[in-house]
Amino acid sequence: MKKHLLKTVCLILSVVLCVGALNAQNKVSSRSVAPINEKTSLELLKNTQPDFKEVLYTSERGNILLSEGFESGDKPEDWIFTNSGTGNPWMVVEGLEDEEGNMTVEPHSGDYFATNFWKEGGQRNAWMFSKGMYMYSGYDYFISFWLMMPGYEDEQDSFELKIGTDATEAGMGTTLYKVTDKHIDDWTKIECTFSPTADGFYYLGFHAFTGTDMGNDIDIDDVKVETFPYGCAPVTNIKIVFENCDKATLTWTAVDGAKGYQILRDGVYVGTTNTNQFVDEDDFINGTLYTWTITTLCDEYATSASAAGCLSINNLANNISITPNPASGTISIHFDNFLKVEVYNTFGQLVDIKNVNTFDVSSYTSGLYLFKVYDTNHNTGVKRILVN
Repeated sequence: MKKHLLKTVCLILSVVLCVGALNAQNKVSSRSVAPINEKTSLELLKNTQPDFKEVLYTSERGNILLSEGFESGDKPEDWIFTNSGTGNPWMVVEGLEDEEGNMTVEPHSGDYFATNFWKEGGQRNAWMFSKGMYMYSGYDYFISFWLMMPGYEDEQDSFELKIGTDATEAGMGTTLYKVTDKHIDDWTKIECTFSPTADGFYYLGFHAFTGTDMGNDIDIDDVKVETFPYGCAPVTNIKIVFENCDKATLTWTAVDGAKGYQILRDGVYVGTTNTNQFVDEDDFINGTLYTWTITTLCDEYATSASAAGCLSINNLANNISITPNPASGTISIHFDNFLKVEVYNTFGQLVDIKNVNTFDVSSYTSGLYLFKVYDTNHNTGVKRILVN
């Protein structure tokens, strides 16, 4: 058989671009019929997200919104698998084997990958939806994943990747990538960019729609979504001036091409501005050293400056205990005269506010969080909590 090399036809919408190379071969010797150590639970889970009170865009190079290699060996947390066809659903496996027990497909990397494989007499209409990612209009997002569709003899597969504002088939609004009746014999990296037209949560939808009793397996691994690097410069010449212990004024040299600036104080988000000046108001106490970090919102770097004088309230972190840590369910905050707690992620985004000192964090995405705890006198302390 003669092997043909095809290039992907890129689907270009007003804000979408996908690229990838496809290898097409007329015959593959064996069909994958059995998953190895398939662990995926197939029940449908409601996709829940933390209650985001305020979210700020940050475009650091390498700011990853999603990185999924399916290494839990199960359906990833907050992902949804649905199947309205008569074929197999998506599942997470270590590998696929043929009728003779020979391994036919192994992960692109690690120990597991996601697959939708052939079922005798089945018509495929299976979706795999990612967890939600908060995106901002006017910014580019870089999406990549690894794909393999080896096919069987002259039978080929059909697959598309969409993105939308709801983790349902009806909620998928934009086609990022689509191939119909194709072979992709080896793991191939597919790359797309996407620019949302409105702020909000977006979900990826991986859709297998091969015809009845056709094709072989559609394999996905190493999915990543990250903010697109713009590359303008970091801020310089930061100056901090205190006024009457209730106000700190920050100024710096404006950056050409900047879309704005994000301000953190000791790692906690305090605001954004479109100018090269920011006023931070609080009940400052003289003599405490505090650090402000200013990130250009098109920049791969953050610039920080420290100052001592009428600075922020006393850091009472040593008087705060939060248990358990790490946490995966209910946590308790032990702090005299507790008033409230603000929860921030490591990008300085406020993800939750609680007025009780015991609450559940199981809906939080796994990772490190900063808990800014207030007492009734509005003194605060910050503790780092790992949610897993």
